[in-house]
Amino acid sequence: MDTTLNSIAIVIIGGTSLRGGPGAMWRTLIGLLIIATIDSLFNRLAGDAATQSIAKGAIVIVAVALDSWSQRRTESA
Repeated sequence: MDTTLNSIAIVIIGGTSLRGGPGAMWRTLIGLLIIATIDSLFNRLAGDAATQSIAKGAIVIVAVALDSWSQRRTESA
């Protein structure tokens, strides 16, 4: 389950829209680097697994909100 959630988070953070549309491998790589950095930081700081999941979830929520805002902005223009 954790691998599936991480995979979805990486793609979403990388900028691929949940509504469909184009994605890019380099953006997915950036999403991977962000998730890997979070994992590394929490492992080095001996962070709680629940807190790590909350941090990832918050980043995914922000990424989805930015995507939604961007889509609405381009549709109204």
